[in-house]
Amino acid sequence: MDSEQLKRLAGVTDEYEEKGMNPQSGKFEKGNKFGRAKGKRNKLTQAMLDRVAQAGLSPDEVLIDIYQDPTIPPDLRFKAASKIADLVYPKAASIEVKMDEHEAMSEEQLDNRIRDFLSANLGKDVLPPSDDEDDSDDD
Repeated sequence: MDSEQLKRLAGVTDEYEEKGMNPQSGKFEKGNKFGRAKGKRNKLTQAMLDRVAQAGLSPDEVLIDIYQDPTIPPDLRFKAASKIADLVYPKAASIEVKMDEHEAMSEEQLDNRIRDFLSANLGKDVLPPSDDEDDSDDD
């Protein structure tokens, strides 16, 4: 073996090197001739467009069709399912909550409201007695 081959990473073949792969880093150089050509559609987009052309379906129907087709590779089916979910289910939104000082409750008030709510909805007191109630029993 010569020193040229020792510097080459495992998996870097002459074919890859001819297509623009750097033999030392294993990364493709800018402007390589390997992979998807610039402007070419990805597999999911092309599959969806082909199905639309064949069946005259709406895009969401095509995505469902792609997701349900067992002959399509699982990674594309997963991407189709993800796109369907984006269309069907709303995104979670963050909401800023502002509270005025006069609306703030003390810990005791909050405990009492929770106790009242649970008692009214469950029909019994489910919270343990507060420390204050324990002290009053000792007298």
